[in-house]
Amino acid sequence: MPTKIGIWNEALAILGRQPVSTTDPVDDATRALADHWTRVPDAVLEEQNWNSSIRRVQLQRLADGPTHGYRYFYQMPRDWMRIVELNDTGGERDVFEAWRQENDKIATDADQIYLWYVASALQDEAIGRWSQALADYVSAKLALRMVPRFAPKSMADAAALEKKRRRLAMALDAMANPPKRHTPGMWSRSRLGGIRNETDQGR
Repeated sequence: MPTKIGIWNEALAILGRQPVSTTDPVDDATRALADHWTRVPDAVLEEQNWNSSIRRVQLQRLADGPTHGYRYFYQMPRDWMRIVELNDTGGERDVFEAWRQENDKIATDADQIYLWYVASALQDEAIGRWSQALADYVSAKLALRMVPRFAPKSMADAAALEKKRRRLAMALDAMANPPKRHTPGMWSRSRLGGIRNETDQGR
């Protein structure tokens, strides 16, 4: 299970530095890690809808609604970072457009709201649900941010490793989902006789 200290130590290893036993900023390297940690993990999570960072909840309606327009406000989760999907049925891919995000609330007339969202990495329990490939990618990303200061001669190697781990994390994440099936286009339908059949039916 990925941990914050494990991700930090992997980043330090990439830089050729010794591991640490705490995430407290005790030297230049850990101070730099602490600084980059406030930005890098969430920047990685913004790149795509990583399976291990998505949460789904039914939002709680607030007692006080908007002063005008929509009737209700719903409170967003404290760890939400980006909306993946939102609707009033809880069904997958059900279209629902009658809502507006206002800061950390959702304004709508719906009697219930269901949310799929990307959870921020700034809470340790969220990191424990990541895939190991995603954690390794974050380590490489952290190391790449730090390499100009701590290991400038390793810049090319660090950049190549970050790119490799990104590709691997994205590939493994995609494999965890069912394959996407696309509606056949005109060319493929014509090869299957679809265009001819449609023409025959129109006569």
